[in-house]
Amino acid sequence: MKQLFFPSDKNYILKEAQGVKKEELLCYLFRKAKANYLLLTNPLGLEDDTTLRIKDSQKFKLEITSQLYDYLAVIYRYKYGSNQLEFLFDEKSHWEKYEKEWTLVFYQWADEFCRNRVFLRLVIQSTLAFPLNMNPDQCQIKVRKMVSQHFKMRIDRRTGLPSRKAI
Repeated sequence: MKQLFFPSDKNYILKEAQGVKKEELLCYLFRKAKANYLLLTNPLGLEDDTTLRIKDSQKFKLEITSQLYDYLAVIYRYKYGSNQLEFLFDEKSHWEKYEKEWTLVFYQWADEFCRNRVFLRLVIQSTLAFPLNMNPDQCQIKVRKMVSQHFKMRIDRRTGLPSRKAI
């Protein structure tokens, strides 16, 4: 049985397209966050151990950004996902249409989030395994809070799903 995150979350084609694009879009988010973080924190391009470690990083942990991706995917389906399939006259499948639309919206949202200094620090610290003063639960709380504030939509603590209450 498929999990429904809210009563009208029945667009399984969109869910599948979001699932397939997850790794690619998370890599984009990481590269964007890394570039913006280096630009904000080191505008002169001076190289020290930390800067070199960030520049040379190719592998990263996905726990925190994966949860962010899941939040954004659910919010997208909640706000823009429709249960009804429409007629497409451009010879593309619904899967291709949803994949393209979701990718464009994710790029836009990632660009908006990557302008936030707190978000950049959170992504860099959590993905590159820098020593954190907080545990992963605290990182997830911060991510959830940032998403809630950005979209003016509360994210349920237990399930990570949008609740009906607005902030």
